[in-house]
Amino acid sequence: NLFHNKMSLSQDQMGELQACFQTFDAENKGQLTVEECAMAMRSLGYDLPPNQLGQVDQNRFVQLASQHIVVVDKQPKLTQALLCFDYQGQGWADLSQMKWALQNLGEKMSPQEIQDFERQVQAQQGQVNCQQAAARLTFK
Repeated sequence: NLFHNKMSLSQDQMGELQACFQTFDAENKGQLTVEECAMAMRSLGYDLPPNQLGQVDQNRFVQLASQHIVVVDKQPKLTQALLCFDYQGQGWADLSQMKWALQNLGEKMSPQEIQDFERQVQAQQGQVNCQQAAARLTFK
């Protein structure tokens, strides 16, 4: 696998790094010069000194960039989002209201996605424990 490394990047992250490399490899040489590599890294938000860079191929570019990707724990933010449906302040949210929001607001979920969501959150009597649901939804 071209992008395999110790950190195990997501498909989106791999795609972003690949697209970035290709953007800065405008002549399709399969290599970036030190200057191109520095510009590509800056475009990703990584300001690395030139002595950490060099002429790189795509594999080396992905390896370098992946060392600087910050892994964000999404569970606290998801818990907070689920708690928006906790009208009693008890840590439990109404599943029917959550489903309505997922089907009608923002990026709407498909019926299959709603079923998957419902299965993952393991509602009890129409209520979802926000912390447990966030843990299950973010578990890798």
